[in-house]
Amino acid sequence: RLNATCRVSASQNYLYITMEGYEETLPQACQLLARQILMPKLGEKQLSRIKGPCWAAANNVRRM
Repeated sequence: RLNATCRVSASQNYLYITMEGYEETLPQACQLLARQILMPKLGEKQLSRIKGPCWAAANNVRRM
């Protein structure tokens, strides 16, 4: 885990990328960001890794 948050916003003329996190993990977070910018389409395996925890969290919320 990198414990980093990335936010993206845009105006008519600019694209803004804001990353927050720990300085110790900054190189890894920047590498991940660069990879996603250069290859924005996730593979099925990557998508499954993201979906799993999201589905689990959603199921936990429904049980409450």
